[in-house]
Amino acid sequence: MPVDQPLRPELQARLDALQRKHELEAVADLIGPLARECISLQLGDPVPGVPIGASRIGAAPDVPAGFEWPREPNGAPIPFIAQVNSADVPRVTGHPLPASGLLVLFYTEADGVLVHVDGLLTRTPRPAGDAYEYYADLKPHLLTPTLAISIPGYCSPLRPPPVDFGNFNDLVAEAAGENRASIGQLLDWPE
Repeated sequence: MPVDQPLRPELQARLDALQRKHELEAVADLIGPLARECISLQLGDPVPGVPIGASRIGAAPDVPAGFEWPREPNGAPIPFIAQVNSADVPRVTGHPLPASGLLVLFYTEADGVLVHVDGLLTRTPRPAGDAYEYYADLKPHLLTPTLAISIPGYCSPLRPPPVDFGNFNDLVAEAAGENRASIGQLLDWPE
């Protein structure tokens, strides 16, 4: 989404309220143009028997038959972490996300792969040789994608010049929907 794309009115009202709450009205004209819409992924309770295609973290991915599991350069399978159903994602102005199917995330500290799958899906168990066995115990939790606001963080060269570190970080986190249930964002400013 282009930086100059204005927030929709309800998000602009939320940003204005957060700037007042965190005493950053003096730099509101610098923060506002950098704010953009994003999607916050909110973690739900553990759910046994999650339906095929549901937005969730944990368990095994839902992919088409014959799916080729992403692998590290040494051939080890990259662990499945989460999947997001495109139908669950609120529409963000100008976003590049597909309108249907699943975004499936495989991740290690060294490698990350995001795959888009669509069509007839089946739950596919982890391949043998997975070096990250601790992910196997990750219980499935539903994910709820919600509309949020992304602002470049304090370490970004795009952030407004001297502002109160604590207040600014609190504003950035709260605008992005970060809380105990948040596991990350889509379409946000990179760290």
